[in-house]
Amino acid sequence: MSAKITLLQEDINQLPVDALVHCQYSQEDFLCQYNHEQDELGQGEIVKITRPADAPWVADNMLSLKANWGSAISQERASLIASAYRHVLEFADASDIRSVAFNVLGAEGEIDDATLAQLCELAVRRVSEASIIYDNLRKIIVCARNEQEYRFLVSALQTLQLH
Repeated sequence: MSAKITLLQEDINQLPVDALVHCQYSQEDFLCQYNHEQDELGQGEIVKITRPADAPWVADNMLSLKANWGSAISQERASLIASAYRHVLEFADASDIRSVAFNVLGAEGEIDDATLAQLCELAVRRVSEASIIYDNLRKIIVCARNEQEYRFLVSALQTLQLH
């Protein structure tokens, strides 16, 4: 059975899902580890935060997807981000999380259109693949912060041959 994919432009914090995935991208050079194993490019991390009583979100958990592309060229950057998505979706599936919501840009500041389009395409592609591969994930929501991001997500979704 495949997961249902939904694209929304809403406040991600109010979505009734098992886990939110907060994506963070950095151009700083630092090393993060995932399960004590370095990614091929040496940069990627998942942090699971259980919901405190005063949390501003309603989901039970927050998964923090961190991708640091440092001085990587565009193709390496895409590979790094795709790997980070794969890791967080594998982690969610293995943790019996049935519904997740992504905010593609997280709290990122200004980002150029080409990078935004690339991030939206990567998110849609990885979510589409995850909806087929993982057994425990039943609902995956991709949430846009604004109209521009929503347009890029819709465009990326239209270019995929979905199941």
